Amino acid sequence: MRWQGYLVASIVGAFCLHIIIFIDGHSHSASDTFYGVFPFIVPSLLALDWIASKTSDPTHSDSANL
Repeated sequence: MRWQGYLVASIVGAFCLHIIIFIDGHSHSASDTFYGVFPFIVPSLLALDWIASKTSDPTHSDSANL
């Protein structure tokens, strides 16, 4: 992974951690936290996966070694 990948992954990770801390501080139960963070975390991780799939080198894929 190049430095750009680490940067994007760090930004998404920091965003997700920030959302978890903020939502957990205002929720009353674990399910409140889960329902509160779900709309933010899932799209963020899907966007990270999409960016990674579009910018990765297909010749270095693990599935190519199968």
